[in-house]
Amino acid sequence: MSYKVVLVFDLVEGMADEELKRSQEEGSFPNLLAAQPGFRELELVKVNESKTLSIQTWETEKDWWQALETVRQQAASTAAEPPRENILVSRDFLGGWVKAHRAVGG
Repeated sequence: MSYKVVLVFDLVEGMADEELKRSQEEGSFPNLLAAQPGFRELELVKVNESKTLSIQTWETEKDWWQALETVRQQAASTAAEPPRENILVSRDFLGGWVKAHRAVGG
């Protein structure tokens, strides 16, 4: 069994591509998360021009929360200089245990 985290990001209109670009940078929040214990997988999805989606898979819920706290601390100590334009309007979080999974050939 694994723990899934889904984050929906509402962004300034027209900034979805910029958000996905930033997510690929070396010190980005998603890349820092991916380096944490318990991390399994991350998908970033462009929903439309002002919305993106992050789907993360973790071994346990505890791994997710520990990783989040660790990365928040890392991100605070390595903030971009000069600060970048804030393109985030709001963020919604959903998390839960995977109860069923199907895959091609599975």
